[in-house]
Amino acid sequence: MELSDRLVTFLGKLDTDPEFQEFLTEFEPYLKIYSNKDFRIYTFNKLGFSFCYEEKLGGVIGLFFEIFTRGVRDGDVTPFEALLPFGVATSDTRQEVQVKLGAAPIRSTPYEGYPDRVPSPWEQHETWWDRYNEPMKIGVIFRTPLRDMDLFSVHYNFSDEAFASFQLDMVGAKQQDDRQQLSNQLRARNRSRRSAGRTHRHPKKGGG
Repeated sequence: MELSDRLVTFLGKLDTDPEFQEFLTEFEPYLKIYSNKDFRIYTFNKLGFSFCYEEKLGGVIGLFFEIFTRGVRDGDVTPFEALLPFGVATSDTRQEVQVKLGAAPIRSTPYEGYPDRVPSPWEQHETWWDRYNEPMKIGVIFRTPLRDMDLFSVHYNFSDEAFASFQLDMVGAKQQDDRQQLSNQLRARNRSRRSAGRTHRHPKKGGG
């Protein structure tokens, strides 16, 4: 079984599921977890994919494969280069994706980046987001209208309103993690300064 097809089987499963737990243990060296209340992101940046998890929506609700996202361009994520679910290849054009999925997109819109930051020029003007309902809820983002895949995602079958809510939760989880990392850095810096101050303090002169 292709790795990507194995990953799809975890959609809709809770974090207590034995197979999902076995997978997390197997790939633990690559795993980092972002969390925000009941929402979590399991990221495997060195492998190019991640899961979104929210128990109230069914457990594992989203699977994302990064091909040429901002994280890849910034060097934070290794692009996913293996075969994608349903036989889709990362090099496929929009037309080839439609043929392999056996359906036309139910919606195609310009993709304008994340809501918490200003999109780059290509995100704002040249990127296209196709959404499918067959064979599953799928999103495919292209950097140009005809080719150059950016992101491929597969989602558990929940409503569009719940999908919008979980996108906001995903942004919130990453923002909370960024704040925690900054706080940790500031504490470490303060500890280092206090330690340096004690090291350079002159000893008192003894009498006599």
